[in-house]
Amino acid sequence: MDPKKVLANPNAHLAGIGQFYVELTAHLFGGKILPRGNGHIADIDHPGWNASLEVKGAGNTNGVKIFDIQLQNYLEDLGGLCQQREYCLYVIYRYISRNAQPEERITKCAPTVGALYAELAGRTNTLHIVDVRLLEALRRRNGSSTDRRDGKQANVLTVWAWMLNEISADPSLITRTAGFRRGHFHIERGSIATAFRRHRMEFPVTAIVPRELAPRVARSIKALRQVPIDFATS
Repeated sequence: MDPKKVLANPNAHLAGIGQFYVELTAHLFGGKILPRGNGHIADIDHPGWNASLEVKGAGNTNGVKIFDIQLQNYLEDLGGLCQQREYCLYVIYRYISRNAQPEERITKCAPTVGALYAELAGRTNTLHIVDVRLLEALRRRNGSSTDRRDGKQANVLTVWAWMLNEISADPSLITRTAGFRRGHFHIERGSIATAFRRHRMEFPVTAIVPRELAPRVARSIKALRQVPIDFATS
């Protein structure tokens, strides 16, 4: 996005937040950013991980809302609309929010795309990479809620920070009733240090992914600690 573009309303800021984290994910881990529509339901196709990535970002006091229909599409279409990838992962960022509705009121300090990206670069403080089947297990256990916007309503799973922390502590707590054997999912922890759009960023990352995928994800995370940061090109 053009850093000089003016963000005139909250919807433009929401779109800008989403685009920031999609671009950041591709910068960190690679993969191809997919255009919206045209049959694509994922944000990024990652051949190296053999995975489709769906990217989310929210303030640390807010829940991440995931539409039930989106979860269902991913579960049904792995190997289909998801670019024929074996895995589907949600990439969920949290950033420090300074009010109850950070996505809407961030307009006061970020009137342009460049200012918004600078704010988010400075505020981002956690990253979770989570297999879609874990989120579906959460939905089955906790149920959905109704989200109303633009005169329409839909069922959504709201993922709070405590839920991600619970999964990170022991995935088997929610997967035993979903048919997964103990040890199917592996937890990989690390920290990321990078420069994105000339802004230095550093934050912890937790990945909860199938055990056979974990080594590839772990190598990607480890590499982000070993590559020198070049502010001239980032």
